[in-house]
Amino acid sequence: MTSANPSDAPFCAGPDPNPRKPQLRLPALACDCHAHVCGPAARYPYWPGRVYTPPDCLPSAYRRMLATLGVERAVLVQPSVYWTDNRAMLDAMQEAGAAFRGVAVVDESIGDAQIDRLHAAGVRGLRCNIVDIAQDKARTSALFRVPSKSYMDRLANGETFILRLTGATPVAGGMPIVVGGKLIGAIGLSGATSAQDHQVAQAGASAVK
Repeated sequence: MTSANPSDAPFCAGPDPNPRKPQLRLPALACDCHAHVCGPAARYPYWPGRVYTPPDCLPSAYRRMLATLGVERAVLVQPSVYWTDNRAMLDAMQEAGAAFRGVAVVDESIGDAQIDRLHAAGVRGLRCNIVDIAQDKARTSALFRVPSKSYMDRLANGETFILRLTGATPVAGGMPIVVGGKLIGAIGLSGATSAQDHQVAQAGASAVK
């Protein structure tokens, strides 16, 4: 759901601070292939355009969880709350050593020298953040007060004018929230199929009403 003020991004729940040793013994070199570290927020401030605000999820706590579970390796993925500021992830990778690798987020200005530095730090991939797409879907539905799917359908029928509209994302998953005839916000979903994104966004908008 889009927010008029990015600082209003809602808090999300943190991980279980007390992991328990599983009965199953994992194989040697077991790897957690997707994890985030966040904070301390005072040292690594969050991106103002984020859509949620996490609690501190520190590298030391994450490593303790891995040790409890018997996981020897990990891949840290840059969370959307930091956008292209990869410092928290890179510092966590440096603390952990060679057992950790990373997936970073960059913008279009990235050059070969910066990519080389990321590679030397242990980064082995770049992330295309679907949060941006979800926000664009929400923005499209709010701008035109119709589900973004309606423009996807019209585009499929050959109405290419939608591609010339500034800020329009003709992909299913955006749903306006209208209460009492007034637009109060919008929901954008991305990450599943177009039909599923549309259905979940529709259910979310209906729940708000």
